[in-house]
Amino acid sequence: MTTIITMPEVQQLKLANNLFSLFHSRDKTVTCRSGRRDIKLGELAFLSTDPVDPDTWKWDVFTRAYDAKLQAQIYMVQFVKVLSVTYTLAGDVTEKEAQEDGFEGTVDLIRGMRRFYPDFDDNTEVTFIRFLAQ
Repeated sequence: MTTIITMPEVQQLKLANNLFSLFHSRDKTVTCRSGRRDIKLGELAFLSTDPVDPDTWKWDVFTRAYDAKLQAQIYMVQFVKVLSVTYTLAGDVTEKEAQEDGFEGTVDLIRGMRRFYPDFDDNTEVTFIRFLAQ
C-alpha cells in the first residue's frame, strides 16, 4: 500500500528520483515543464516520483516524507524557493535555457521531454521555473 503524505499549503511538483542529488550540490536550479503551469513565487516542494529504499537513502541530505506509524513508503522531498516563472514555446527555448535544466541543448531538451510527454514538440508551451534549494 502506498501512502502519500500531502502538504496542502505548499505547491508541489514531481521530480525523477535520480535528479535529487543535484539539489545537494546546488546544480539543480531550473526545471522545464510542459504546458502552462500555475506556479507561484515562494515555497514549492519537489516530491520524488518513486518511493526510496530506507536502507540506501542518505537521510541527512533530504527531508523525510513519511510517518513510521502509518508504515508509509518513503518519498524524497526537497523544498525550494521559486524565484521566477516564465512561459515560452519549446521551439523558442535557447540553448542556454536548455542547458540550465541539464540538457545538452534544445534538441536534447525536445528528445528528453518526450520521455514524459510523448506529444512534446516545438509548438508545445513550456514553463521554466527557477528556484533556490532550501
